[in-house]
Amino acid sequence: MVDNFAGQARLMRHYTPRTFHGPVLFFTATEGRPADAFPRSLWDPYLTGPLHNTDVACAHAQLMSPDARAVVGPVLATALAALERTPSAT
Repeated sequence: MVDNFAGQARLMRHYTPRTFHGPVLFFTATEGRPADAFPRSLWDPYLTGPLHNTDVACAHAQLMSPDARAVVGPVLATALAALERTPSAT
């Protein structure tokens, strides 16, 4: 576990994120999170498309709990269905 942590820290020091060109679905776990922590504007340098946020009333570690999935699932299903209806740019 210590080696894994050290490896992740090494990767993070050398990683330079690129800009993503497209819409982003973002799910914010709101429990235990100060309202002013990590404003969505932090994503601005990395995105050219819109960021669609959905607040989920749980802690980050519970984002895959049944209650959280009941919030995330329909939002994700709607977004995926919209992609299926959108003509391909190819």
